[in-house]
Amino acid sequence: MRIVSNTGPLIALSAVGEMSLLQRIYGEVWVSTDVRDEIAAGPKLKSEEDLTTVSWLRIEAASTEDDLLSRMLDKGEASAIRLARQIGADMILIDERKGRKIAADIYGLRVIGTAGVLVHAKNLGLISSVTQTIRRMKEVGYWIDEAVLRTAAEKAGESV
Repeated sequence: MRIVSNTGPLIALSAVGEMSLLQRIYGEVWVSTDVRDEIAAGPKLKSEEDLTTVSWLRIEAASTEDDLLSRMLDKGEASAIRLARQIGADMILIDERKGRKIAADIYGLRVIGTAGVLVHAKNLGLISSVTQTIRRMKEVGYWIDEAVLRTAAEKAGESV
């Protein structure tokens, strides 16, 4: 399976020591050079490792600009969507509502968010609690809507 990730999910998972879930579930994860640059330049959450040197992250330059994406989304989100289309990705990992909507509705990409990855990880027995993991993310500064937390908890068979 080819999956492309935006910046936020990588930072959120890394901040709580769970970024390796992506490798354990998907094997290799693609990121655009713009996403890599955002991670390298942005404010750091408490990270388990330097995200720019993870061996199973495949870094690739995204195709040329897309005017719609450039006007509607930030550089990382736009380049993640462009890269997903460029490589024929099976899925894109993106949390921001607007980016998810554009990826799915306009470009026909299959979208998953960090919470969805956690539900999948729990179903595979890789983590014990989606709710606790999301709460840890929130504690270190990653914003996840309470409605997303409730939905993920429900899908994982947990109570909030």
